[in-house]
Amino acid sequence: MPATARSRRGFALALRDWGVDQAHFRAAGGVLEAFTARQLLVGLGRRPKPVPLFRGNQVRLLPDGDRAVGELLEPAADWLLRQLQPDGRMVYKYWPSNGRRSKADNTIRQFMATLALLDLAAFKRSDRLQALASGNLEANLARFLVHEGDLAVIEHEGKAKLGAAAIAALCLLRHPDPDRYRKERLALERGNPGPVAGRRCLSHLSPAGRAQRQSELLSRRGPHLSGRTLDPRAP
Repeated sequence: MPATARSRRGFALALRDWGVDQAHFRAAGGVLEAFTARQLLVGLGRRPKPVPLFRGNQVRLLPDGDRAVGELLEPAADWLLRQLQPDGRMVYKYWPSNGRRSKADNTIRQFMATLALLDLAAFKRSDRLQALASGNLEANLARFLVHEGDLAVIEHEGKAKLGAAAIAALCLLRHPDPDRYRKERLALERGNPGPVAGRRCLSHLSPAGRAQRQSELLSRRGPHLSGRTLDPRAP
């Protein structure tokens, strides 16, 4: 299939991960090709049935929605909790073929997982789950929240992530003690541009001014908020 900007970027990232110089790869006649494919999920059991996988383009109504959601909740929650590490971090991607964790990460998905943990803790009314959710929130803030004075952004790989900042702010609001994170939430509101009256943001600056301010914001990371160690496997 013809190369696109996305596939070219994927090839470049793959070569980087493999430690291969792009110029040397091309000079040696190296070729990378992409192809379309169908993904199938094959479940365990005596008579496994392959199921085609779709990514957000097919919606099916369940005959008994409440029961089906209830049956999915427990295994989904169990899987999510198993990805939590003792320091609060969430495993983003794991390669079972070689038993290694991927170096890749995604800030918006990390904070979406945090939001799910907060909702799970509230639904279960569990102090243990709430402690785990809080630990995960603090770990993500420590990794991705960048402060500059009273401004803050969510930063990853040198870029300010607006969508992740929105989910992070929602996590701070959804926390059972939102006042605990009021400083971080207000800093995110100030540091992310948007047409919201009364908030100081970057949208009023010239392009050069925005670039300078973003460079300043990315020059400093917020400190870890607690340093606590929580074990998701603890009773």
